[in-house]
Amino acid sequence: MLHYKPLSLYEAYFFLQSMANGFSVEEYFERLKHRHPACRSIYNDYEGSLKMLYERLGSVLNDDAAEIIDKLFTSLSNGSKANRLNAPCLCSLFADAMSAFRFTDYDEFRAYLYGFSENVPALIIENVSGETVSGECDASMVFDAVTASALPQKSKNNIIAAALNPGKFIDSLIELLIPVAEEYERCEEIWSPFIEIFRDDYQKFDSEADMMRSKFNYSCDEGSEFNFFPSVTAFYHCDVFTGIPKPGEKKLTTALIGVLYDTFQRQSESTDNDENEVARLMSILGEPSRFKIILRLMNSPAYVGELAKCVNLAPCTVSQHLSVLTGAKLVTSVDSGRRVYHSINHEKVDKFVDAIYSMLRSK
Repeated sequence: MLHYKPLSLYEAYFFLQSMANGFSVEEYFERLKHRHPACRSIYNDYEGSLKMLYERLGSVLNDDAAEIIDKLFTSLSNGSKANRLNAPCLCSLFADAMSAFRFTDYDEFRAYLYGFSENVPALIIENVSGETVSGECDASMVFDAVTASALPQKSKNNIIAAALNPGKFIDSLIELLIPVAEEYERCEEIWSPFIEIFRDDYQKFDSEADMMRSKFNYSCDEGSEFNFFPSVTAFYHCDVFTGIPKPGEKKLTTALIGVLYDTFQRQSESTDNDENEVARLMSILGEPSRFKIILRLMNSPAYVGELAKCVNLAPCTVSQHLSVLTGAKLVTSVDSGRRVYHSINHEKVDKFVDAIYSMLRSK
């Protein structure tokens, strides 16, 4: 189903993650204006509205919130400022975004998180090690999994502390998210024009599965169920989640799509051989772990667990890197049973390599 109303709790979540990791609307659009100077006028309009939205959301936070935001939403992995926003944070290890942030009733959201707390230890182990836990999970199992992971020591300490007292973590998360989500709803006059852009981009496909293949290089079974939501705070970003169904249920694929995601994709595709576009892709591949993932996928398709072992990273970190590579259309994904397999998009990669070769030969 294609939805035209954003999920307020997810909007709050992404805004807080952006804030914790130093994202700036102004800096983002300055880079775009440099890359596509012909679009400067329309970018100025987008920038003004989004900057106003971010300022309104930030206005409901008090001075004491900064420390908690930093702990819950700052990237768990070391890396440059440009890459931190695409990496998992402490909050993402404790809250299933597609289960928790779908609620529109905040009392139901609170009840869900408190009920979810008993799943926290198993979820941590799954995210940091890739191992599925069956049966009960105790603190020693969490400690062993986190200690053996490739995460920085500070992140390990924060995860273990939160695992020992998930209730305190959940209280802090609720106190941050709900006021921001409520303010987001009061900002409808700012973000509603962006929904019309999203509507124009995503209402013209024969089927939802066809839209997944065309827009995101992501192949799903026709029998799957789909939910598509626009996101205004994550205006340039896209996240796709496919849950493992229970017996007798259909597989559910949910996509959270930035309202300007398609706009930016079209501009990039129209300049595949442009120096700025080549530089953008080189910047994406300049992150060593992403480059290693690309090299591994050149040999054969792989799922997240295989790639995590290959590059010595937590599966949650690999998933975020794959999201960036898929957004750049360097990688395609196929939903196959209980796993999603990722492959090189040879057409895009070949164009990229040819453009580099052509530019170097012409100098």
